[in-house]
Amino acid sequence: RLQGLSMVGDRLFGVSGGPERTELIEMAWWGANKLRIVGRWTLEGSRSQIDGFSFVPSADSTTTGSFYINMNSSITTYSVPAATDEEASGEPDHPLRLKHLNMKVLAHGTTMGDDMAMVTFEGITYILKSEENVLEAWNLTDGTLVSEIALPATAGDNPMMTWTDFALERTTDALLLHMMMANDSSPVEGNIWSFPALEEQSGVFSVPKCQVGTTSMN
Repeated sequence: RLQGLSMVGDRLFGVSGGPERTELIEMAWWGANKLRIVGRWTLEGSRSQIDGFSFVPSADSTTTGSFYINMNSSITTYSVPAATDEEASGEPDHPLRLKHLNMKVLAHGTTMGDDMAMVTFEGITYILKSEENVLEAWNLTDGTLVSEIALPATAGDNPMMTWTDFALERTTDALLLHMMMANDSSPVEGNIWSFPALEEQSGVFSVPKCQVGTTSMN
């Protein structure tokens, strides 16, 4: 079961929470429209809860850096395995575990919920705190909090609907924030909303103050 995808240059990685182990998997296109596994590495010897998966590039490169994985309510960084052209087989090995992030620093007085999506965009790592209804922008190279971005409030008659995931997109003339609102107890119930972002500087922007509805989307 894939629980997250991330690109490193032209390499595609995913995190899989299987019944026996949690793995980092690399995939590549085989033929015109089929993905095959070309590498797999064990992260944990048991199934884990994955709530965030992101590649954070080095300051001077877009193809070197570290994976940041929020696993079992703890963020751990891993090195990027060396590329291979051979189809994966046999027992998975282990990537190099680099360090744990101090969750007390990331929490800074708030509760870190289970739905903590994480996206790295243009060198800044954004963390969704659904319970606080904010995005936090972090420079994980030096561990500094760049900004807190208030999100539009969710409205409607279903209190179970919350922000669960997001993506950032830069067009030729705008920065857009795409938000996924869903009900964890009903996987088919959800909405995707897109908001224009008023950008002040890297990692600092605001979105319109408004309330959004909870019309179901299948």
